[in-house]
Amino acid sequence: MNSWTGDLKAMFTAPVRDKFNYFMRVVCRPIYAVTHRRILHGQQHAMREGGYLVVANHTSPFDIPGLMYGVPRIIDFVSIVEVMGVPGVGAFYKLFNTITLDRGKVDAAAVRTIVSRLQAGRVVCMFPEGKITPEEDSVLHGGEFRSGFGRIARLADVPVIPTLILDTAKSSGVMAWLPFSRTRFYVAFGEPLFVREDLETRAAQKELEERWREAVVELARRLDEHRHD
Repeated sequence: MNSWTGDLKAMFTAPVRDKFNYFMRVVCRPIYAVTHRRILHGQQHAMREGGYLVVANHTSPFDIPGLMYGVPRIIDFVSIVEVMGVPGVGAFYKLFNTITLDRGKVDAAAVRTIVSRLQAGRVVCMFPEGKITPEEDSVLHGGEFRSGFGRIARLADVPVIPTLILDTAKSSGVMAWLPFSRTRFYVAFGEPLFVREDLETRAAQKELEERWREAVVELARRLDEHRHD
C-alpha cells in the first residue's frame, strides 16, 4: 500500500482529531507530486515507532507541508501565540492539533501538553528559531535559536530527530505550482539524539541542543552538493 492510499484509508479509520490531518495529506500529496520534486535523506530516522521530537530549522511557511510530505507519521506542530492569534490562521492550525506556545512566559501548560503527547507515542515538531528565518541568517550560519526542546526531550524521555528543511521558500511563487514544474525542496533527517545521563540535568539539556545545532549544520553540508548539481 502506497502512502496516498494508506492516508486515504486512515482518513476514515483514524481518531477524530487526526482525520483533518489525513484529509489534507490525501489532498496535498497529488498536488505536490505533479508540481514539486521532493529530495529526502535519512527518512528511515523518521519512520521509528513511539514518540519523538522533530526539531527543524524554519525558512518558510511551506516547511510545514514539506514536513508532512516527508514524514510518514502524523505530526503535531508547536506554534507561537502570535501566529495562532492571526484571524483564520489559528483556527486552521488547530485542526491539525497544533500546540500553542507563549514565548513571553514560562508556559508550563504547553510543556505539559507536548510532553503528554510525546509520551503517548505521538510525533511533535518544534522550530526553535521561533520564527521564519532566511537560510543565511539561520542556525545553519550561526544564527540563534531558543533553548527548551532539550528539557522537553528529557521530561518525555524521547529522542530528538535533527531535521533540515531547505528551499521550500521557492514554493512562494505561482510558477512553483505549475504542473510538472518540478520545484525542488529538501528534507533531511539525522540520527536520533538522546539526552545524556552522565551529565547534570541542565548541562545535559544544553549539550543535547548544541548537538542538534551541529547535526543540522552537518546535514546542510552533506546536502550542498545535491542542491547545486
